[in-house]
Amino acid sequence: MSVEANKATVRRVADEIFSQRKMDVIDDIFAPHYIGHTQHGTVVHGAAGIKQFVAQYLAAFSHTQSVVEDQVAEGDRVVVRLTFTGTHTGPWMGLPPTGKPVTVKGMALYRLQDGKIVEQWTIGDTLGLLQQLGAVALPMPSGEPTAH
Repeated sequence: MSVEANKATVRRVADEIFSQRKMDVIDDIFAPHYIGHTQHGTVVHGAAGIKQFVAQYLAAFSHTQSVVEDQVAEGDRVVVRLTFTGTHTGPWMGLPPTGKPVTVKGMALYRLQDGKIVEQWTIGDTLGLLQQLGAVALPMPSGEPTAH
């Protein structure tokens, strides 16, 4: 497949799956032997694994939009920088729904074969997401006044 075709396939992840919530396109985009790697060490296997992962995310966040900010490709690899937004309306990572809007920045590297994604490495601002949900508070920088 051409670099442009690979870029179009990867863009479908943001546009169709996370923004339009079209779960039925996963089999068209991801290979049956897909492997996904996250920064937390989670490994997702196969189209069934990505379906479960996406379903959990979309169940936790409504009104989702995923915007590809940048996309670079060479050979069988495509890299994207993206912004994900949504509203936390379902349980996620043990947190009850907060109703809070969230914005998460991230990057992903995809490897494609025969027009389908076969491998993915993803990093996202999980700490920032947890802060937005009120689950994590960062210590104040030194020199800042503290409340008593």
